[in-house]
Amino acid sequence: MKTMQEVQALIRNLREIYTDVRLLDEATVERIQEGERTDPCGEDLCYACRHKEHMSRHCAAKQALRTRTEQCRLEFFDPDIAQVIARYYEVDGKPYVLEMIKRTHGTSVLDMEDSERFISSIPGYGTKLYRDALTGVYNRRYYEETVSSLIGPAGVAVMDLDDFKIYNDTYGHHAGDLVLETVARVIRNCIRQTDTLIRFGGDEFLLLFYGYETREALRADIRKLEENFAQSSAALPDGKGLCIRMSGGVAWYPEDALDLDTLKKYADFAMYEVKHSTKGEIREFDMERYRAGVYAMEQRSDFEKLIRERRVDYDFQPIVSAHDGHVVAYEALMRPQLPTLRSPLTVMQLASEMGRMYDIEKLTLFRACECYEELKAAGKLDADALIFVNSIASVSLSDEDWASYCEAHSATLPKLVVEITEEEEMNERELERKRDFLGSPGAFALDDYGSGYSNGNSLLTVAPKYVKVDIAIIRGIDTDADKQQFLKTLIDYARPRGIYVLAEGVETLSELRKVLEMGVDLLQGYCLACPAAEPVAIDEKAVQVIREAAQKRIEQEEAWS
Repeated sequence: MKTMQEVQALIRNLREIYTDVRLLDEATVERIQEGERTDPCGEDLCYACRHKEHMSRHCAAKQALRTRTEQCRLEFFDPDIAQVIARYYEVDGKPYVLEMIKRTHGTSVLDMEDSERFISSIPGYGTKLYRDALTGVYNRRYYEETVSSLIGPAGVAVMDLDDFKIYNDTYGHHAGDLVLETVARVIRNCIRQTDTLIRFGGDEFLLLFYGYETREALRADIRKLEENFAQSSAALPDGKGLCIRMSGGVAWYPEDALDLDTLKKYADFAMYEVKHSTKGEIREFDMERYRAGVYAMEQRSDFEKLIRERRVDYDFQPIVSAHDGHVVAYEALMRPQLPTLRSPLTVMQLASEMGRMYDIEKLTLFRACECYEELKAAGKLDADALIFVNSIASVSLSDEDWASYCEAHSATLPKLVVEITEEEEMNERELERKRDFLGSPGAFALDDYGSGYSNGNSLLTVAPKYVKVDIAIIRGIDTDADKQQFLKTLIDYARPRGIYVLAEGVETLSELRKVLEMGVDLLQGYCLACPAAEPVAIDEKAVQVIREAAQKRIEQEEAWS
């Protein structure tokens, strides 16, 4: 970045070399309208000095500002030729273009023989430069150097052959070339002379529609294009005909966007929607679907960042003894730290869709224990409290990763309880690997019991030390006889087998009193304490209810004895 004082000094020096030197601010450059007689830069420079009736179609200053680079070209200043250099600068934090013009007589640039050779080569040069050799339509370079900066057409369509790779793989590249030639011919036969067809690359074509008075007239031509493709085929040398299917998308100017690059991007999006659904049609761009699609892409990008940068923290919710109210353990609850990933459920859905369940399993185990150990070192957790960590039933760590875990968290391993969600399909092989890794000090907890595939099978398969009864069973249990019977049956099964029953999701004092009366071993829920980055004390009212229930049990036992 330069200061205005530095630029002014530079201009004074450049005027010793160039015919004209001028500094244009952003507002001045942006006012330049191609093809109009208005000259915001001064009659003496843009028109009168160049002997032109209108501004150059591709103003070097505009290109330099748009690309933030230097642009250099030759222009005719009848009867002379001039070298025009437009260089982008930031001056005192604002964008400017420094334009330098050096006029010279034509014969001083090229001698007569070279001038004639140059002039005679121009038509062929232009054809080679901007035409696709196979189809004869315009190419990508034409779009990038000639079209992309123009004001938008009535519509932009992007079209792509369906299953083009099959043509090449099955019939050879010559057949693929025939298909592309046929596609270009079909499109040319359906469009008007004012429209522009560009082969953008491979089997992708870009179509710019100009001069339509109504949107319906343009839609009618697009429907005609679809119909012609449905009836067309490419003739192979052996007489066989290859059917052609094209998918496409179209975006409208000015409703969808005001510049060609954005219109093309939107048309691209509409096309790929078609290619991933029906195929063989041209669909109009829809902003709502685009926003949803962009959000989905952002979520996937954030998911990769979450894994790569370990962007998760954990809240901890106390698990309380039903006998005296002291904290027995804490459950580690994932809290993603990215804008599009606020819910652990969203993270798990993406992990499943993207085949990244192992990465989540590893991240959860390591990161949850790190947070637990940090709080413990700061004296913010009960010293003897266990840590419950959620685990994916169908995934287990590799030997190498488990060894790394044991090395990093050896002090935490004896206090680790691995929660297996009952809603997941059980993989007995992976469960056994987890059990072998945990060894004798480790334990399983069967999570969300009562909401999954098969309650009895889950108990037998997991052989848990803890069973966490799902919130769906606990909610309203104080007034629901069926839920009470469910819990009673579980307790009757668990107690003689040394399994601890944990009532999860206790939200009211009435629910708390009922599960205590029924004889659960452990308690968790908002009625006792909310999850927090630094665990909070157990609610005093809940503690009082637990103590009252304990006293009542003592009195009953004394009465029975």
